Amino acid sequence: MLIKSESKPLNLSVVSIGLTLICWNLSIMVSKVFVSLWMLILCFLFVWLIVNFWLGPVLSKKPISLKLRLIIWFGILVIIFGSIHNHGNRIIKEEGFEIIKFRAQDRQRLENLPSIAPATIVSGRRQTFYIYSPESNQVSWQFEGGEILPTQHLGMGLHRIDYDPRLDGAANRKVLLHLPDQIVERELHFVFAKAHPRWLVSDPDKGIAFGVSKETDQLIIIDRNGDIRVVSVGDGPSDVVILDDTTVAISYLYESDIWLYDYKNDKLLKEISVGGFQKHIAKHPNRPEVAVAIEGIEPKIAVINTVSHEVTQRINLDESPEWIVYGPKGDSLVFSSRTPRALYRLDRIEEEFQLYQKPLFFGRPVLTISRKPGSPYFYVATTGYNPSGDAPLGNHFVQDQLLKVSIEKWEVLEQMITTRKTQQQKDPIEVGSGGSPMGISMSGSNELLVTFAGTDEVWAIQGAKPPRQLLDRKTIGGLWAPHGIADLGNGYFAVTSPSQGAIGVFDKNRNQISIKYLALDDKSLEKADYLALQIRRGERNFFETTRAGLSCQSCHTDGGESDRSAHDITSTRYKGEIIPYTTLSLKGIARTAPYLRDASFSSVADLMRVANSRYKGYVRKVNNRGQDIQHWVESLPPQLNPYVIKGRNLERERAGLKAYVLAQCDSCHSFPAFTNLGQHIPSRLFPEYAKRRNGEEIFDTPSLIALSSSPPFLQDGRAETIHSIFDEHNADNRHGDTKILSKKQLLDLEFFLESL
Repeated sequence: MLIKSESKPLNLSVVSIGLTLICWNLSIMVSKVFVSLWMLILCFLFVWLIVNFWLGPVLSKKPISLKLRLIIWFGILVIIFGSIHNHGNRIIKEEGFEIIKFRAQDRQRLENLPSIAPATIVSGRRQTFYIYSPESNQVSWQFEGGEILPTQHLGMGLHRIDYDPRLDGAANRKVLLHLPDQIVERELHFVFAKAHPRWLVSDPDKGIAFGVSKETDQLIIIDRNGDIRVVSVGDGPSDVVILDDTTVAISYLYESDIWLYDYKNDKLLKEISVGGFQKHIAKHPNRPEVAVAIEGIEPKIAVINTVSHEVTQRINLDESPEWIVYGPKGDSLVFSSRTPRALYRLDRIEEEFQLYQKPLFFGRPVLTISRKPGSPYFYVATTGYNPSGDAPLGNHFVQDQLLKVSIEKWEVLEQMITTRKTQQQKDPIEVGSGGSPMGISMSGSNELLVTFAGTDEVWAIQGAKPPRQLLDRKTIGGLWAPHGIADLGNGYFAVTSPSQGAIGVFDKNRNQISIKYLALDDKSLEKADYLALQIRRGERNFFETTRAGLSCQSCHTDGGESDRSAHDITSTRYKGEIIPYTTLSLKGIARTAPYLRDASFSSVADLMRVANSRYKGYVRKVNNRGQDIQHWVESLPPQLNPYVIKGRNLERERAGLKAYVLAQCDSCHSFPAFTNLGQHIPSRLFPEYAKRRNGEEIFDTPSLIALSSSPPFLQDGRAETIHSIFDEHNADNRHGDTKILSKKQLLDLEFFLESL
């Protein structure tokens, strides 16, 4: 039986769909960049008016054959699938629909019990993991092919393991969780650690320099001839100073001792106990003495006699010290702090250092400090300077600069801004140099040698003369995002690139005479480990300066940490008042979408929209910049908790966990990531705060893992300590039911949060 082919008018809905998609694709072709759901809606409204008031009456009177209708249908299907193929992913990103996908994936990972957090594990690095298995009082941990390791049951189904690769064996991506009745396999984001040489110290007269790589536990020895030697040392070396012709002192993040090390004979001479989380170390100009800045639970400076091997003084501090230098005669010490963002001076009075009462406030944290032996002043690199200490509140305001500080007068003598912009950063400038000053070293000819990680440069600055550009992107020889620099004497100098895992030596004519890769070079890495290459590219991109003069690391300093400053990141105003947010650390945020304080981005890569629009993009054109930065950020594990080095107090942690659940903290900061990835409006948690702010704000629920490493707390940094979160900023008892807790329970809760 034959089907009779009838002529019928064309369905107006079909016409509308086809013309809408044609209109939308034409608008994209004309604008080249405007892929928008709103444009699609506008096209539909435009077509609807045309179809209903013009084409409709005409087409309804003209029958069309079945063959022609099928051709039109086929053409419309081609347009639909072509539009989805060409613009589907982009419109999902532009309109923020990706957040549904990423949030669902991350929630599913955490809710698939037993679950593990954080999601990233780095080879060779001590890390803490939490396992949530509510039906199990006992869980064991095993890397595929490795030993079975016990975990600590904290209570409420929450388990913890402090993993140490030196004791527990090598890690990999697959973890077997041994439960009482089954074995469950889970997968982590595994990253193989690569060498990261950063800061250098040198003796120009002897033509030698030293550095360390905390990621790979290495001491690096560089000489003027271009020879570069690497020695394995302790766990997480953080800094090194030269003591004499054969000996250096090495500080450590994850060891309790500093090392006195004979670098000529590769021999450990002495270990001196001072406590873990040693940040930087300085040598006395005349005495056999070093001073070590120690962060962590009990911040302090330890002063050590390197002959008697005695700790002659432990200076307890309220501030957490980072960089440290001696004064020209050794009768003073200067250290920097991020909270508050300031410099402090200690004066030696009757052989004891005492705190000078007047800090030098900055407004932004100190990135590096350098002083030439015997010099009465030192140099500081920072992302902003405000003598009042108040952070400048222009949107992501950054003003890279170098400061010359007099120790005796205790004041800033000179200020050299390497990139300029207005506080609101609306000037149509293009920053091609001077971005992110990082390494500083005084040469024998009294020139200040400076590396710029944001623009791949090295400058030489002498007095009021214009800076000389020693190296740029064309001549730096692949040492991208340079950090450390050291004078090797006779015009020779060394430069490090942490992202490349490389060190280069240059002669007086600025020719690179040698380069040593402590990890594989890019071509070899592309074949051996493509993810590692993406991570490396992402790290370089993270440091690169935009045309507006700022980079990701301008706020997330020290390799992704928080600068502990408040920033106007949204340009939001309430009654004319800027609403600032403090910078979050990026360490450990992998697989916890959405991102930013207001949960406005579905992925880290999505933030490139801001860099390419508000901050005018980059001078250097590369593909997949955002994806590579995301790979690097996802490779960062959380900061190790100081109690891992000092020793755990399991009994008190268990008491704190009970208080945590009793106060209903786990309803939002749920196990094992200590976040449910949800969002809240201010009035729900902080009614008094909401009255003074914009009622349209949204707060993302951050993870509490490594909470103690990044004060101040709460979204605008108004809580300086964990104690003040509950004592001063929970008057309405909505940010956890802390009023139900006794004084002891509240202290246990605070201890538990500090121990995460």
